[in-house]
Amino acid sequence: MIGSGNEREINIMDLQPNLFYTLYNLTERRHDHAERRRDQKERELAYHQQAALGKLGTWYKSKPAPPRGGILVLPTGGGKTFTALHFICSNPLSEGYKILWLAHTHHLLEQASSYFKELTGLIKEPKERLTVRVVSGTPEHCQFHTITAADDVIICSLQTAANAAKRSHPQLDAFLNAAAGKLIVVFDEAHHAPAPGYRILIDQLRTCCPGLFLLGLTATPIYNDERRQGWLLKLFPQNILYQVPAKDLMAAKILSRPVLEDAPTEY
Repeated sequence: MIGSGNEREINIMDLQPNLFYTLYNLTERRHDHAERRRDQKERELAYHQQAALGKLGTWYKSKPAPPRGGILVLPTGGGKTFTALHFICSNPLSEGYKILWLAHTHHLLEQASSYFKELTGLIKEPKERLTVRVVSGTPEHCQFHTITAADDVIICSLQTAANAAKRSHPQLDAFLNAAAGKLIVVFDEAHHAPAPGYRILIDQLRTCCPGLFLLGLTATPIYNDERRQGWLLKLFPQNILYQVPAKDLMAAKILSRPVLEDAPTEY
């Protein structure tokens, strides 16, 4: 730590380059995207992803009366994260929205961050730059106090975001205020959203940004606690925006069929 007296102490780690803060030059990314399309090296969307993008786009463009919340339901391995980020880059980020992406685990945060290199070429002009910051309590990620009002995308652990909202963290307030009402909140593993602490977080975000879009991602759109089942619909009032069963993706050879084997045990 450096600093003395009444000066704010600065953690020397904050001054180092961080692999989980990325500034994208969108002119370059659009050029790379055009080259990949020309050379037919761009990842092709599966039929269910194209259908999902159509439903997400309709929901977004219709701007339903607040509260705005819908769920994308795809089975594990069906590409929920990639599909959601394709929608976000093609639509809201091109129109000046900020993104708050919430997930439970570090690997889910890093997975979401990793897709931006491939997808930022979808962001339309005149936007010229995009910042993506991964925030959590793990030392390798950015710490919450490094968030700025100028950030475009915050990919944050749910616990970190819930704690910051509970404390009315000034960096969270600055980011939300800078969104000026244009905010997309993505809740990965949305079936956990009815948990009391996460409901409070969503309520606080909606109080600050009443017109925000809340997009839930899950393979299992149910809550295990039957006493809180109704909360999913309250939090996501437009309900399921698109859903495809695993058996359909198996039939299309997008997912593998499980092979079940009996394993002998001593019990």
